[in-house]
Amino acid sequence: MTETRQNVKSYGWDLQANFQLGSRNILTAGSSWFLDHSRDFRKNRSQTSIIGFATRLPAPAQFIPANIALGPPSTTYPQRVPKSDFRNLSFFIQDEFKVNKWLRIIGGGRFDRFSIETNPTAGYNPAPPEITGAKPPINLATLPNANGDQITRQTGTGDIGFVLSPNETINIIGRVGRSFRHPNLEELFFTGPATLGFIVANTTVKPETGINTDLGVRIRKSRYTASFNYFNNFYRNFISTEPVSMGSGTLLYQAINFSKLRIQGFEFDNEYSVNLDGSLLTPFISVGYLHGQIIEAVNPFAGTTLKDAPADNITPLKVIAGARWSSRSSRYWTEYNVRAQAHVDRVSPLLTESPFKIAQDLFGLNGFGVHTVRAGYNLQRENARYTLTLGLENLTNEFYREQFQFAPSRGRSLTMGLSVKFF
Repeated sequence: MTETRQNVKSYGWDLQANFQLGSRNILTAGSSWFLDHSRDFRKNRSQTSIIGFATRLPAPAQFIPANIALGPPSTTYPQRVPKSDFRNLSFFIQDEFKVNKWLRIIGGGRFDRFSIETNPTAGYNPAPPEITGAKPPINLATLPNANGDQITRQTGTGDIGFVLSPNETINIIGRVGRSFRHPNLEELFFTGPATLGFIVANTTVKPETGINTDLGVRIRKSRYTASFNYFNNFYRNFISTEPVSMGSGTLLYQAINFSKLRIQGFEFDNEYSVNLDGSLLTPFISVGYLHGQIIEAVNPFAGTTLKDAPADNITPLKVIAGARWSSRSSRYWTEYNVRAQAHVDRVSPLLTESPFKIAQDLFGLNGFGVHTVRAGYNLQRENARYTLTLGLENLTNEFYREQFQFAPSRGRSLTMGLSVKFF
């Protein structure tokens, strides 16, 4: 029996100011700071018992129940993450300049300073016995210091883009920017068993940086709206938790960096409204496609190259389609939609060549389609708005799991919601 609790207290502030610099220029500047104060608790209670005896031929085959404890219960307190503080201080500035009535240029920059500090924690063992004799061996230099660690980093990011509006109906949008993601507390310090195997901390994992490009078109008319967006994200030191070794009968995982990786794809949204004798019918569809490719990396388990291999945990195609009906006053409405995800055909060698697979690895590749029906009632008063919503989710009661998630999703479910807003 286990008891696990995670207690995270967050403190912070955000400051932002807007400045009108002439008739064409708006400047936004500000700063933010937050502190995540993390404390975990885990209690394991175990006892070994004989639950019965079985007889075999030539005696009659039978099972004889029993309950015989082999010694007293054992209680341990193995902590997965040490007591930690994660701080981030940032300053940012963004400028929007209207060149003329058709073109706006938007650009900005941001400076961040990250500080992570851990403290000695009873029950936290950064070098567990599971890594003893691991093949290939775990690099002990990647493990945290049991007496505490401190990591400090700072970086600058920014982006620039444009909005081109040749008329009131069409907007053409483009953007390019540099992104930055610092590894989180779990990727840096988590040590212990998990659903996928045994995770080993890695304090040497580097921050992830990327060059992100977006290009899109948006069309908006009285009854019709549509948008199409293409994105191309090129990452260096992409952070991913992958199998790195085999130790003590279990697969060992660590957060590692892929040298170069690209994720690109498109998103398409479309809806059209039709008048139906005092009511409104709106069919809609949303399509998203992803393609992930490792440009340069090494398989940490086998030492082989992963050049041009499929990236892990990429769902190729997602579709949401349906229709919404509402009364002219929007007091009553109902909606039907189906959400579908395609089967994952491009599978990373880190999964296909893994010496240790579990059921969720394969279930997580399956495609599925989920049907949902919802209805609602809106009541508007002078100073308040009341909304009652009813929904029947997973209408066909399909057994499925979200791709790359650990547990199956809910079966057919009735949901009810009440929202009250005062103003």
